[in-house]
Amino acid sequence: MPLTGSIAERFARIQSAFKNDGFTVRQVPAATEPAGYAQKDGYIGVAAEHTGAQNFRTGRPKRAYYLEGSPRVMGRLLGALAEDDVSRMTNGYVQLENARRRD
Repeated sequence: MPLTGSIAERFARIQSAFKNDGFTVRQVPAATEPAGYAQKDGYIGVAAEHTGAQNFRTGRPKRAYYLEGSPRVMGRLLGALAEDDVSRMTNGYVQLENARRRD
């Protein structure tokens, strides 16, 4: 069920929920004011990193995302919030597929 209220109210509730679970909201280049969320068509996306848990392979903090809207809007928001990760993942996939087709 989607959250109700203004964008500022929804962001404050999401930020509080992340904090209660040991996460801090990440500031992202595509974020609007207050830094920490991306916005598209009245919906918001928030990225957070865990304050203690780390990815075993990379050593980077675990990440979590909160996204609102239709699948299209959520895809845009995730792309804005995790641009580097999405780019790395998709480029890696394309390179693997190209190598597989050459073999």
